[in-house]
Amino acid sequence: MKPEDVHGPSRNFVYQVIRKRVPLFATVFALLFTIIAIAQYLFVRHGVYKVAHHQMRQWSEQVAAEIGYKTNWDLTAYRQSASVQAPSTLVFTSDGIIIETKGFIPGLLGKVKLIDESVFEGSKDVKVAETGETWKELAVKVNGGFVVFGILNFREINAPDELLHATARKFGSSIEDALNVRTGQTSSEVDFAIIDDSGNLLFAAEGLPLKTNPNSLVQLANAGGTFRSGDKLYLLLSRPIVDSFGNAVGTIIIPRDITGDDRVIHQHITFNATITLAAWLSALLIVVVYLGLEDWRQRPEVTSLEEALRQGESQTVEFKKGLPDNALAAAIAAFANTNTGTIFLGVDDNCQVVGVACETPERKDEELKRVRLIASDKIKPGVLIRPDFVSHEGKVVMRIFCSKERTSSLFAGS
Repeated sequence: MKPEDVHGPSRNFVYQVIRKRVPLFATVFALLFTIIAIAQYLFVRHGVYKVAHHQMRQWSEQVAAEIGYKTNWDLTAYRQSASVQAPSTLVFTSDGIIIETKGFIPGLLGKVKLIDESVFEGSKDVKVAETGETWKELAVKVNGGFVVFGILNFREINAPDELLHATARKFGSSIEDALNVRTGQTSSEVDFAIIDDSGNLLFAAEGLPLKTNPNSLVQLANAGGTFRSGDKLYLLLSRPIVDSFGNAVGTIIIPRDITGDDRVIHQHITFNATITLAAWLSALLIVVVYLGLEDWRQRPEVTSLEEALRQGESQTVEFKKGLPDNALAAAIAAFANTNTGTIFLGVDDNCQVVGVACETPERKDEELKRVRLIASDKIKPGVLIRPDFVSHEGKVVMRIFCSKERTSSLFAGS
């Protein structure tokens, strides 16, 4: 029994196994790294979104608890509450009446309408049937659209009509002027909304009631779950408001700014993509180098005359004092069909160098042409050979290197 049979595979055996599987190992490594990179990205993204969704659910539950709908809308407690932590909140009834637009996000609401178009004629009391609230409202037209103002608790302040008109004068005569006004420049008692000629809501402060299409908002929150406004990306969460019988009477939508989280995720994607590409390029390089080395390693070497004389004739070396055309063709075809080998013309069977009559360059050229013609014409299909001349103790020997062919080579005869 061999020692390696007792102690396990020999080092050479292990080396041969590893060497033969280098391309497979490199490809598996790159594939495994790709899978790990994708799994890591999905894990990070899932974790980020899971944390965001958890916080948004808490915010939505808090808003729902503050509204506390039972059999009808009673928003007094909600309006006065300061415990709602959500930075942005959108609340609307099932009929599409907007109740809350805290933390306005451009483009989220889309087209809206006024509850009562007569407020363009002057400040008026507007009762919202769905919520039971009554607002003092005023709408003024500007170039490109209009601005609507409203006071909820108008009975608790002096001269609400004058306050609305005074606030309206701060918004200028165009949409651009109106959009430059900040909430801090107006009275805290006045809510307002800026709407263009197409009905698009450009800005809204707090709870001024407006009409919108509730279905589009719910679909937006339930479909992709994300909304991009300018350079910011928001994750949206929708929660229904139900009465004591379980009927849906409204919807809460909580947007959460995930721009920073999304940027981190994209940086993670870029990093993983770069590393994955590097892994595949490394694997490709390893395979290319391996194939090149294997090709170089397996390429048969031309036997030197000194080595051939030392080892004698074998399956890869044959000595001939000289060969006529047909005999040389048969010898070349034999090597082409069996083993790559070398024929030495000018050496007898006793390994004695007798040389060939090719002392001059002209004779060498003639003999090279003769040998190449034999390999191409007398053997079908033709065989590629590499003939040259070597010298030994002042005598010239022709060396003919013959490669084993992939197809059978037959000596065609004369």
